[in-house]
Amino acid sequence: MWWYRYLLGIILIFLGGCGYSIMSSSPIVLPSNINSLYISKITNPTTDPTLVTTIKTILMDEFSKRSSSLRWTSKDKAEGYIVVDITNYSKETEIENSREQTVKSRVCISLRIFLYNTQSQKLIWDSQNITCCESTTNNESEQEIKRIQKKIIKDALEKITINLSKTF
Repeated sequence: MWWYRYLLGIILIFLGGCGYSIMSSSPIVLPSNINSLYISKITNPTTDPTLVTTIKTILMDEFSKRSSSLRWTSKDKAEGYIVVDITNYSKETEIENSREQTVKSRVCISLRIFLYNTQSQKLIWDSQNITCCESTTNNESEQEIKRIQKKIIKDALEKITINLSKTF
């Protein structure tokens, strides 16, 4: 029977090393007077307009799955609002072969989220800058870049929501 516990411990250590976390499903705890939110602005310094839509969708999904009491609503009905700042986004070639073909690429995003009280207009929480990166060995197909883009945005927003849960 003891070896079950030993095996379970080994599996949990392995999964933790792969980036899996039990914390990734922890509930969001907001200040008691904030039960409804809206996304006021997403600053996008890039030329990729799909970033805003992707971030908005994943952010709303991430917050909604972690809070049963949170409602997304219009500006005039919200008790709090969110401003998202894309502080950096890059797609870089990491390795090229002798024919100058890309063998490995890296996509990175840095996000910062600000949570404000709608009534007082005061900053309630600042996520600080969170950066996530992912590399690919595919030949930079648009589909692969979009897949990686979604993954790093999801990873960054997951880290942000975990930090938010620890704050309140």
